[in-house]
Amino acid sequence: MDPFASMAIYLVIFSFFVFVLLLGPTNKFRHGPIGRLHQFLTSGLIEWIVIASKRICGNRVARPCEGIYSYFMERKNPVLQLTYLLLLSGAIYIFYITGWQHIPGPYLSTVHLYTVPLVILFTYSSLIIASWSDPGRISRENALHATKIFEYDFLLFEPKTCRTCLLQKPARSKHCSLCKMCVAKSDHHCAWINNCVGFNNHRYFMMFLYATIQICFYGAYLVVCIFFGIAKKKNLSSAFIIDHYTRKRVPITVYQSALYLIHQERLLGSLGVFAFLVGVVVFVFLCYQLHLIYCGTTTNEGFKWEDLEEIILAGELYYYEKELIDKDDNDKNKGKKGKGPRGRKTIVIYWSETEQQRKERLKGAGRSEQESPAGTQVRTLREIREMANETTSKTFLAEISALYQSNDKAEREQANAWLQSFQKTPEAWAIADQMLRMPEVSAEAHYIAARTFRSKITYDLHQLDANARVSLRDSLLDLLYQYRAAPRYIITQICLSIAALAIQMLEWQDVLPQLAGLFGKDSETIRCLLEFLKVLPEEVNENHRIPISEDDYRTRSKQLLTNNAEEVLQMLLICLQSSGSNTEYQKKVFEVLLSWLYSGDIPINLLANNPLLALSFDALQSEELFDVAVDVVCQIIQASQDIPDSMPAIEQIYPRLLPLREALKRAAEAEDEEDQVRGFCRIFTHAGESYLPLVLLHAEAFRSIVEAISDCTAYHDTEIVRITFSFWHRLADTLFEPRHAEIKHKFYDIYANLVDLVIQHLHYPKDDESWNAQRRDEFREFRHIMGDVLKDCCVLLGTKKCLSKPYITLSTQLSNTASGIKVDWQDIEAPLFSLRAMGSEVDEEENAVLPQIMQLIPQLPNHPKIRYAATLVISRYSYWTRRHPEFIPYQLTFISSGFDNEEVAAAAALALKFLCKDCSALLVEFLPQLHPFYLNVTTTLHGTDLIEVTEAVAHVVAAVPPTQLLSALQMFCLPIAQRLAEIANLGTAATETNIREACEKTDQLTITFRVIADRRNENKSQQIISTGQVHPCISVIQEMWPVFDQLLAHFSGHPHLSEAISKCFKNCVVSYSDEFRPLLPALMDRLVNAFDQTGLSCYLWVATKCVREYIDGEGSEATLTLLAFVERLSVTMFRVLAKKKFVDIPDVIEDYFRLNNAFVECAPATFVQSSILTPIFQAGLQSLVLQQQDALYAVLIFFSRLLTYGVSLGEVKPSTSTPSVSSARSQSVNSNANRITLEVLIRQLGLELVNRMLDGLLNTFSRDIQVDVDNIFKSLAKILPIESQQWMAEVVQTLPENGVTQNDRTGFISDYSRAIQEGDWSKQRRVLNDFIAVYRRRQYSSRRLENQNFAE
Repeated sequence: MDPFASMAIYLVIFSFFVFVLLLGPTNKFRHGPIGRLHQFLTSGLIEWIVIASKRICGNRVARPCEGIYSYFMERKNPVLQLTYLLLLSGAIYIFYITGWQHIPGPYLSTVHLYTVPLVILFTYSSLIIASWSDPGRISRENALHATKIFEYDFLLFEPKTCRTCLLQKPARSKHCSLCKMCVAKSDHHCAWINNCVGFNNHRYFMMFLYATIQICFYGAYLVVCIFFGIAKKKNLSSAFIIDHYTRKRVPITVYQSALYLIHQERLLGSLGVFAFLVGVVVFVFLCYQLHLIYCGTTTNEGFKWEDLEEIILAGELYYYEKELIDKDDNDKNKGKKGKGPRGRKTIVIYWSETEQQRKERLKGAGRSEQESPAGTQVRTLREIREMANETTSKTFLAEISALYQSNDKAEREQANAWLQSFQKTPEAWAIADQMLRMPEVSAEAHYIAARTFRSKITYDLHQLDANARVSLRDSLLDLLYQYRAAPRYIITQICLSIAALAIQMLEWQDVLPQLAGLFGKDSETIRCLLEFLKVLPEEVNENHRIPISEDDYRTRSKQLLTNNAEEVLQMLLICLQSSGSNTEYQKKVFEVLLSWLYSGDIPINLLANNPLLALSFDALQSEELFDVAVDVVCQIIQASQDIPDSMPAIEQIYPRLLPLREALKRAAEAEDEEDQVRGFCRIFTHAGESYLPLVLLHAEAFRSIVEAISDCTAYHDTEIVRITFSFWHRLADTLFEPRHAEIKHKFYDIYANLVDLVIQHLHYPKDDESWNAQRRDEFREFRHIMGDVLKDCCVLLGTKKCLSKPYITLSTQLSNTASGIKVDWQDIEAPLFSLRAMGSEVDEEENAVLPQIMQLIPQLPNHPKIRYAATLVISRYSYWTRRHPEFIPYQLTFISSGFDNEEVAAAAALALKFLCKDCSALLVEFLPQLHPFYLNVTTTLHGTDLIEVTEAVAHVVAAVPPTQLLSALQMFCLPIAQRLAEIANLGTAATETNIREACEKTDQLTITFRVIADRRNENKSQQIISTGQVHPCISVIQEMWPVFDQLLAHFSGHPHLSEAISKCFKNCVVSYSDEFRPLLPALMDRLVNAFDQTGLSCYLWVATKCVREYIDGEGSEATLTLLAFVERLSVTMFRVLAKKKFVDIPDVIEDYFRLNNAFVECAPATFVQSSILTPIFQAGLQSLVLQQQDALYAVLIFFSRLLTYGVSLGEVKPSTSTPSVSSARSQSVNSNANRITLEVLIRQLGLELVNRMLDGLLNTFSRDIQVDVDNIFKSLAKILPIESQQWMAEVVQTLPENGVTQNDRTGFISDYSRAIQEGDWSKQRRVLNDFIAVYRRRQYSSRRLENQNFAE
């Protein structure tokens, strides 16, 4: 037989069997001969063989046959997978031995030498990936998540439990009897890859199909090209054969050439034919898969739909509607009389039964066959789809009703959540359109439907093709016309939807002309056009959620806004001119103009020649249009601030500003016109700030703007006054520049008047007693802001002119008081406050006005408010008093008398502190008078006041000559120590008041020691204490040791007192480091005992300061002593950790690891040699569960520094210099020992460290500490690169499946390991951070509308 005829027959037979195997089980063929042949080939033939073997050979042979059948047909096996590999590898081998030598050839270039291996590698890789990828296994961890992804349709899929896995089966899933698992969105089980194809690996299966088709067709192409090459080499086109009958030479035909080549290259020819046939078959199957993807279904679901259609055609499918009851709500309502479950979600329940089954059911229910069944028969698949839409519509309306009408908060929240979820479904397009076209539903339903359209267009427009987008546009325009008379909030949502569509629909070029043509010709629809014009610039410039590229955005913005600016202005002008007296209509026009001005797409000079500019200013005369007109005018002024380009517009604007000043004055004189004054104030302030260069350049011409702003500052409403402050500050800053020195005098009178205005506004109102706390705080804040304005005035006018104004006011008021004229305290307190505000700008050499002011202070009335303000004035000018000591006596007396009044005491304490600090050397002679005063006043003061008075006295004591410092200290400190001893002697009888007093007394000592130390540090050039002499503070501390011991013995466990004592200890250690060294052993013993008794973190805090101050290098005696100190504290710490939960003592853990961090930072080699290293490391691992960020940070810093030291051990090279050979050798030995110690420790606990840190990064750690964790991973990889890769791989494989896919894991492990192997640490960090970002996005990403409340 002819070879090609044989080949054709084989091809037909092969294609027929493939057709039977693939399409035999489908609905169209399953009941015909094709279906029966398929059943025979897949199961009947094998069953026949088994039965025949039983009859012929008995059970002894039949059982192995059954086992073979079970293995091949009922169990997961790699037979076809190995067959594929065998066929692929065999074909590659045949091609290698028969065809590879022909490359390159006449028709094949050298490129194929590289592409052939790549295609082969891609094919093998795709097989491996598809075979080993997770298809979407349903587990207990991800079952709930899978049920949320795919909703039940109660037709093909309904809620039920898998009888094998005992898990809830998500919709679209299927239990695979071969893989023994449920697969999410299961397509089919593919024996060629020995794996299921499902939700997670469908893309890899498609890649496998593509790779197979590619290698088949590519192989067939290569064979054809090789045959053509052989034919060309052998010159077959010129060859001839001897005719068998005529014996003549006849030219060879193409057919005969092909036969000859196949005969010569049998293997290669067979390979080419086989590859082509397999490629065709797999290509057909790929097209089928692509068709399923396009339809949004799977192979499994396709079979189910075919079964369903068969049931429908047989008339055996029925349905009924059911109210879906929320189980949680049902449980909540049990026992509540008269209140049932929600029962609002209407669903359709389907069931199938034959006619005989229906008759039996009706008969059992006592009903005749003529009675209608309890359901309706389904006749077509289209009917099912229509019922689904109808059911969703009912549920949509029910949820809206619950959201707006239910009194149950939980029910409203549930309805809101359903609507959020509904907006993300594809059905939302149709339901939203349906709701908007149903006039009988509520306005709330229309509103939410319109919002749904906007949401879908913003986020999901990619679901629609070009034709569907055109239909959507036409539908929205039609809906906008239908709702032309609807409430504005519905029109706004539809316009927002159209705007979002216009931005993304690039092919829609005539947006504004089309909208203007549809809605701009009718007074009834013009409001729709205006609303669209208003929201369009807002959507273009502010809706950053629209998924559009930057280039497309710029292009679309120009097309929609910039190119249409002139037409829009003309359109708005026509609307205004035709509006008549309809102010509501005019207001909409101005709102549109404002929106376009905000967008910046209207050139200001284009508006300069447009009557809209004049109409905007004219609208200020209308009470109804005033607010929107103010906004428009302010925006016009701001848009014209680009000088000189905007001068044509400014020339039109400025003449229209001048008449507004008279309107401002009229509004200011009228009552209840605050809104108008505020509006005019905004206009003039915008003008002043925008035209500031012109104000300076043409001061006379533009002075009216500055005067108008001054008029606004004079207004009584402080909120309006506040608007002007920014302008005054900018103007003062600009005038203070040297280039404006010649013109600033032109504004002196304005700023001089401004000082008077500010002082006037500083007055407390007469009825301030009726104010609440918030109102008082707001006014205090306002006064401080006005103080900044006074500073600007001082900078511009000079301090003399500014100080003279409050001085004159005070003199006048004091004269009135002396004359018997009643003066309110507010009239004196306000100028005093202004003096305090100007203080930072007054020079200490000022001798013109300040001396006179200081002379007035003793004459002020004895009112608490006045005394308070006057005392703070003394406080503010204490630096000035240092240059004018003649005022010190009366100021001391004035301040001291303030402590007799509770309202003035706080100011007196602050003033005394600053006076003593700035004039400490001058006050030494007053120390004898200060001593009894201090002892007396501290018995009544508490808190901040006591601290400030103590600090004040300490400054004076610190200024005492060194020879008298000890006696001065004893004079002030010993009474404090005596009182502390009395409280300590009370023991358990001490009350909380006594303990609070002890805290304050201890704080007094701490402040005294600190201030004296700070004074010493400020005067380092002067030797205060002679060398070898004990510092007086140390002497006092030694005298107080017994008192501290008593306090610790009785109150070491009291948190507040122990904190105060620890602060005192810390201050001694830090401030007197060298002098305190002899007392260090005693302090360490006290800290160890106190921490052992109490477990409080404050003692660890002091210990950390000791380590940092006194450690002096590796292996020194002091360092070893401190290490023993840390080890003693660690014994107690380990006991505390064993008894308490880590989360209950984050402060203790934080300070303990800060202590260890200090040691590792200063002496890491000594620390590593300690026996406590391993338990500290283990404690750190356990502490990584903490949520408290400071404690967690301390632990991570410990690991980071320890491992960084470990890295340095591998990098250090011993010195080879001759003078230190022995020391270098010793150092090398210690380094090696420490390196081995650390490596052993890390090998032991490294896996747990990686596990806990990665878990923290994925779940609990904040992003602020991610850098430190990155450093730890880098150090681990440097110390133990192989082990760190293994640990990371092991930990990543244990992550939950709903966090990352297997491919994500594999890719991350591969990239992470490669980065370590290459030593690319930036890549290592980047790979880790990317993996964490992906995991967190999938695990915790909030839905885009999750927090949206539809009821708002």
